[in-house]
Amino acid sequence: MNPEKRVLLIVIGAIIVIALIAMFVYLRVDNAPTHLSAEIVSSSQIRLSWAGDVDATQYNIYRKKEGAESYARVGFTKEKEFLDEELDPNTTYFYKVTQVVSFKESRQSKRASATTAPGVPTGIQAQATDFQEELQLKIDLFWDYSIGAEEYVVYRSEDEKVIYEKIGTTTNENYSDTDLLPEKTYYYAVTQITEGQEGVYSDEVSATTGAVWECGETLEYGGKHYKTIRIGEQCWFKENLNIAENETDLRCEVERHCYNDERIMCGVYGGLYDFASIACGQSGEGFQGICPRGWRIPSDNDWIRIETELGMRETEIKKYGFRGGDEGSKLAGNYNLWKDGNLRRSSSFSLSRMDALPGGYQPGFNIRLFYNMGESAIFWSSTRANEDEDCTYWEDAYSMREIRYDNTGIRRDCHPASATGQVRCMRDY
Repeated sequence: MNPEKRVLLIVIGAIIVIALIAMFVYLRVDNAPTHLSAEIVSSSQIRLSWAGDVDATQYNIYRKKEGAESYARVGFTKEKEFLDEELDPNTTYFYKVTQVVSFKESRQSKRASATTAPGVPTGIQAQATDFQEELQLKIDLFWDYSIGAEEYVVYRSEDEKVIYEKIGTTTNENYSDTDLLPEKTYYYAVTQITEGQEGVYSDEVSATTGAVWECGETLEYGGKHYKTIRIGEQCWFKENLNIAENETDLRCEVERHCYNDERIMCGVYGGLYDFASIACGQSGEGFQGICPRGWRIPSDNDWIRIETELGMRETEIKKYGFRGGDEGSKLAGNYNLWKDGNLRRSSSFSLSRMDALPGGYQPGFNIRLFYNMGESAIFWSSTRANEDEDCTYWEDAYSMREIRYDNTGIRRDCHPASATGQVRCMRDY
């Protein structure tokens, strides 16, 4: 081969090698990452993964939201995966990825997309209700409103962070679970359904039920323990209420009076209260007032029910003044505290075991006076009595019951709101 052809072949070979090298570099730079996939993690997270060049020094992440016109770079990484966070719930996002080789960015990969899960309820709380108040075991759940929620699904487990059982649905941000056992801890999570799709679990919360309580057991209230008694289908305090302001979580002014302003008398007979104090800002018959939650100030009809249960005749029950036979003696108790008279001489004395005490009262015209300790017990009702024909004298009065040492019956009359009397809380059973 002559020298000229040899040189030409060498030149052509060099050109081919250079072209191949350039094409190789070009193809590596132009090659985009492959096998891009998008996986839902939560209502605000999507995880991306892909295959890339072994010499890639960086990957750039591009994203657009459903309805947007163009992609925008939202991050970069040296790894072959990326967690996109702080996304909107129940929203579709589209992704493309590029890779950087030899300081040059490749073209974008093929598109991948994913839709975030529906929103997750937040602020979830669980609170066990005191059985003494509701007479049932109950755990109340509460959570914050979640945008787009059409319905919430409530789940429960008897063990922490294990498989949940669906127990109900609701369209409100609260749910009450009553299918429970006493003194047991339950765990809860809530999901939401948006556009027919259920999201992931909320944070887990728990609550522990209390012991079952029955009428006849003591009830703790305001730092004191009260005996209770069941009469017919009613449960009553067996003791006079004796709470002062700041002894409970009541949001009202409670003014308690002790007979002769001697505090020891409240310990024996309970407190004396005017109507404003027992009402605690409430009105209408059968309000809670200063009683525990779930209990109430008895209405005139509540007193009639217990009087009927004790044997008062129907012809007597609606009358005013002292009526009945020995029902007053049945309600009274603590023999030695009563002044000697027909009340305690009756063979029916204290048969009901309600133990009414002769704690006296203060008249409406002068709250600084005290009358009839040892002689009478005056109990409030929540029933306004101004319209009754025998109560027109008082501008603001309420139906009451009185038991006196010299009468075995029970007096039904009105009592001025400015006067004081005793309180027995009650509830239906």
